[in-house]
Amino acid sequence: MITSSEETSYVEGKTYSEFAYKLSAGTLLSLTDHVYLDVTYQYVNLGDLEGDRGLHSTTPGGSGPGYDMSSGLMAVELKPTN
Repeated sequence: MITSSEETSYVEGKTYSEFAYKLSAGTLLSLTDHVYLDVTYQYVNLGDLEGDRGLHSTTPGGSGPGYDMSSGLMAVELKPTN
């Protein structure tokens, strides 16, 4: 059963904790005296989300329904100096 209270939702069932982490790297390169190139990459892994009601498996060969809660993001920006 899913219940909701304002912006918080609660799902009845078993819970457990899992290790989560974030890795990031970046560099700022000077292209000219007035323009920089900012390149960054971030990877976040929040573990796995598993359930037996209302969730559809996205993990090939997985033992049950669940989701891989990880994501990568690369950003490239041109930044002027003041």
